[in-house]
Amino acid sequence: MKSIFSILVFTLISSITSCVTKIPIPESKLDYIGTWYKSDGSWLSISANGRGDFDMPNSNVSGGAVTLTDEKITIEILGIKSNWTIVEEPYQEDGFWLMNLTGNIYEKY
Repeated sequence: MKSIFSILVFTLISSITSCVTKIPIPESKLDYIGTWYKSDGSWLSISANGRGDFDMPNSNVSGGAVTLTDEKITIEILGIKSNWTIVEEPYQEDGFWLMNLTGNIYEKY
């Protein structure tokens, strides 16, 4: 009985997350696409189709919608969201992709 309940909950959550409206990342912002890691193990992932995921110490989202402006990145699903202020857009340094979000350096592998 417990496994049936788990399957139903998983199916419901999957259905809801697939209904979140995602807007593809514009061509001018393609450098943002990828998974970006912070030195503390936190990360955020931006897909070309506008899907976003993140994992931070007190919060995580999988299958959220990305809103990307010149000033900030937002990933949100079902009222759970996180914002990052773009201090420096993605840039390459010594062969590595870096960007500064809210005063923290993130690296894309």
